[in-house]
Amino acid sequence: MAHECVAGAPAAASSTLSGIITTFMTTAAITPTGIALQWACVVMRARAETAVTVTVANQTRVKNKERSVMQVPKTAKMIAEIIAITLILTAVWMLILVGVTAVQEYGEDESALRESVAIREMARMDASGNTVASHNPYEAAAEAMPGEEARQDHIHWAALNAANSDTIGWISLESSGIDYPIVQGIDNEHYLHNTFLGERNVSGAIFLDYRDNSDFTENVRIYGHNMRNGTKFGSLSAWEGNTITIYTPRGKVLYSSTWRGALPLSDVMQIDSDLALITCVRGQPEIRYVVLAERTGDD
Repeated sequence: MAHECVAGAPAAASSTLSGIITTFMTTAAITPTGIALQWACVVMRARAETAVTVTVANQTRVKNKERSVMQVPKTAKMIAEIIAITLILTAVWMLILVGVTAVQEYGEDESALRESVAIREMARMDASGNTVASHNPYEAAAEAMPGEEARQDHIHWAALNAANSDTIGWISLESSGIDYPIVQGIDNEHYLHNTFLGERNVSGAIFLDYRDNSDFTENVRIYGHNMRNGTKFGSLSAWEGNTITIYTPRGKVLYSSTWRGALPLSDVMQIDSDLALITCVRGQPEIRYVVLAERTGDD
């Protein structure tokens, strides 16, 4: 028994120096060999406990690292979910906005069409001076005014001026649906957003530049919106005709087109032509589509 490790010795040796001494003192045989064996036992037990401590510490660090690693995916997942929800809400909002805009534009288009019908009905007059009513107002919108020879006498100027005192004439392009009254305001803003009858509407009206002479004896510029439904000057860029007729209470003025194409907005004010018909180009706010024409006669 002199060479065996005492059961309680390693635990005492690992705690304090006094424990080691106590271990030596309680050894059955205090001899150099016994002391050496007891010391070896203490050292081995201490190393074993140190190894256990290190292992526990390493395991703790590994668990903390694993916990940290597990938290990263959770955070990333949460961020991804927030982004996805935001994108979905944005898409829904955009769809609602597009839908509302489309409904609004459709309503304004319908309103402008009904007004065009009413104006053409108002302006149609027979030889007795009576307003001519169409059996179908939507057909009337597409119908031409009375024949070229008779039209001048069959435009009800009194009715048009009663509806809008800014009325100065009527424009018609051959072989097209462009057939509208012309107004002139105190600026070029009002009729960009208001119709002939004064309704607030994106289609606006066909109007003469407020700086030009309404007797059409000098260069004039006439504006109209490029509407998607083809109304106003919506068909101007596709027009392939040649003759433009301006009717006034004093007579009619004939023009023949000389050039058509796109121009920068800055060049529009520099136009030198008897007549210029001007409309916007979709998606290009700084560009205008223009038809130029020279005066060929009047009546």
